[in-house]
Amino acid sequence: MEQDVRYTRNAWWGGRLADFAHYPEVTGDHRDEVVPEYDEKGLMLTGSGVRQALLQGDYALAEQLAGGRNETYWRALAEKYAFTGNTEILARFELEIEEEAQAYAGLESNYSMWDTRQQASERLGFAEFNLLRAHLLSGEWSAVTEILDNRRW
Repeated sequence: MEQDVRYTRNAWWGGRLADFAHYPEVTGDHRDEVVPEYDEKGLMLTGSGVRQALLQGDYALAEQLAGGRNETYWRALAEKYAFTGNTEILARFELEIEEEAQAYAGLESNYSMWDTRQQASERLGFAEFNLLRAHLLSGEWSAVTEILDNRRW
């Protein structure tokens, strides 16, 4: 199993979709304990399905499989940028961060909706952190410095 995990991790980081799909039941550091289910496109509906969808450029499906824009979705998006260097992903990140910032700004002073406000703040934080992570993984140090200097942490 350990070899399968390393193989899948290397396939993901190498952007080799065919190799990554070869072991669809392996997700990160462990195997799913459920039998994998697939959608009509052949994408796995558990675990690695988010990464498979991103590799195929289906962002809406990746978001759906992750359960929305959340840490899982943005982590995979950061990783995809790290191994592809596709600047469209950065533009997508910035747009999604702006949308999350607007959602949070609309709730920021509304203390009667504490839970909703807290969730919006966490989503914004996850998005910004993973944008930073994308630049760190890519070794783009000037972008890392810019983010650290200009974001609300």
